[in-house]
Amino acid sequence: EIMPSLVGSEMCKETGIAVLEERNEEIDMLMTQEEVYSNSVKCQELALEKDANNNELEELYEKWEELAE
Repeated sequence: EIMPSLVGSEMCKETGIAVLEERNEEIDMLMTQEEVYSNSVKCQELALEKDANNNELEELYEKWEELAE
């Protein structure tokens, strides 16, 4: 989780983006494992986490673009 006191910093946004992108890659790899894709509950949990990550990434990208202007 990003600390509120650092939310305004560009470096923090880049770090947050990198962490979320890396986690999404991990989720993609997990979803290819039989013990995960054969478990509907685990698949749903990971899909929800990735969806939440993507929503947060979208917000961070927008804020990062604003800072870059």
